[in-house]
Amino acid sequence: MRSFSELVWPADLIARVTILSEYGDPALTRRTSYRRVPWARVTDSLKGSARGKIIPLYYHTGWVCPNVSYRRGEDVLVFAYRTRRGYAAIYWSTGKMVITRDSVHHWDLFPKSARYEDVRDQVERLLVSSRAPLITQRIAR
Repeated sequence: MRSFSELVWPADLIARVTILSEYGDPALTRRTSYRRVPWARVTDSLKGSARGKIIPLYYHTGWVCPNVSYRRGEDVLVFAYRTRRGYAAIYWSTGKMVITRDSVHHWDLFPKSARYEDVRDQVERLLVSSRAPLITQRIAR
């Protein structure tokens, strides 16, 4: 399993999103190797996108394993890298965390769930530390 910092540091997008559409734009799916392209509205942006923006989240469904699945109406914290046409979750399903009643659930990183605000604070601390000079990071250890 990857560490939490391995999700935060390389991510181009870290955001809480609501899945609007499970299937996306058929024209986009014909031009890519992805069978489904769900669209999501950013409800809280920590890195890489403005709140309220609608973004595509690319993922495979059945061609290659492992897959990342999204469902319409799902509340998700996503750690993603930029593609030519949108975003895709980092390390497949590891980059997707379902949020239920303001608790973040992840099978390995948060097996008992964690409050969304606590996870958000942890992400912000890691983002700040990644911008700090290397000597500062060494002193902080």
